[in-house]
Order: sequence, then structure tokens, then C-alpha cells
Amino acid sequence: MDIASLRAQVAQAKAQLDLVREKEASATLKAPLDGLITKVHFSKGEQVSLAAPVISMLGKDSLEIEVDIPEADITKVEMGDKADITLDAFGDDVIFGSKVVSIEPAETLIQGVIYYKVKVAFEKKTGGIKSGMTANVDIKTDEKENVLFIPQKAIQEKNGEKLVKILKGEESEERKVVLGLRGDEGMIEVISGLKEGDRVITFVKIR
Repeated sequence: MDIASLRAQVAQAKAQLDLVREKEASATLKAPLDGLITKVHFSKGEQVSLAAPVISMLGKDSLEIEVDIPEADITKVEMGDKADITLDAFGDDVIFGSKVVSIEPAETLIQGVIYYKVKVAFEKKTGGIKSGMTANVDIKTDEKENVLFIPQKAIQEKNGEKLVKILKGEESEERKVVLGLRGDEGMIEVISGLKEGDRVITFVKIR
């Protein structure tokens, strides 16, 4: 009996087995997490491409929402920032807590404007939420209470200074202001230069 020949045959068979196992592994799709398959995009025998998804699925873990943040605001957003989510299906009175879990470093161009994709995840599992629902996301980058604020459109800039015009009787008066946080709906905090009750001019009507 030729022991060396038998050992060579065993080694060859082992190499063939390893090759078969490798091919089997490369032909098997493994999901990165547990979940539910929602759609199969290709049928048996169809040709697929690297750019096209083969299977769509929903994870069993917390759902996430992807939002596009303009470049003017992206520097304010940080990992872990809290966010409030409302869903049209539930109404504005139902607010879901969430937090920022992902900020893409590369920009996304949408109709010629630069945005950055940010993902927020629900903090608690909530029944009834479905994939594709319309969501409104309010990310809390900072928060202050009892502040003085005015419309941003009232701000003018001259020689590097921020100015606001207020109404004093029948005349207007220019005030230099120091600004703080930008808020929702076009409002901005005034740290100094104005006081509560000042009548700020936001536009001039030409007669």
C-alpha cells in the first residue's frame, strides 16, 4: 500500500471540499441582522448587478429615518442628539423620541444643493409604525428657555456688524445686535442690543 499516494489523494479531496464550501458560502446571501423580507427584486435565472438590490428587508430592531440636512445646518448636528418625530399617520399630537445614530461624511447633491444624510432611530419600539410612512423630524441641536428672539429677515449686515431697525415713534432707529441660536420658523435669538417690547422693522412698505 502506497501511504504517500493515499495521503496525496486525501489532501486533494480536502482541497476540493474546501473549494466547494467556499463556492457555497459565496452563493449564500446572509443578512447583517434579524428581520423580515419585504420584497425579492429578482427571480431565478435573472441577471443581477452590483448597483441593484436583490432583496429588501426590515430589521426587527428599532426603525430608522433618513433625513437630508443642508450644509448650513450640518455642523450643528452631532451623534446622540435628541430628536422628536411625528408621523402623519398618527397626527401631530403623538411625538416619538429618537436620537441621531449616523451622520454621513460625504455630501449628497439634490437639485444642485448640497445636503448630508443623517439617520435617527426611534428610542422605543412602537407598534403600528410601518416602512414608508411620512415623517417630520425635529433635531434638537441646542435648547434655551426665556430668550429674546426676532425674525431673521429683520437682520441687516453693514461693515461686518449685525444691525436691526426698530420703530421709535414715527422714525426708525438702527441698533447693533449680538445674535445667538437660530431657531425654527425663521427666528433667531438676540443676546444683546434689543429689549422686550422693542418694535422691530421687518420690511418697509413703499407708497
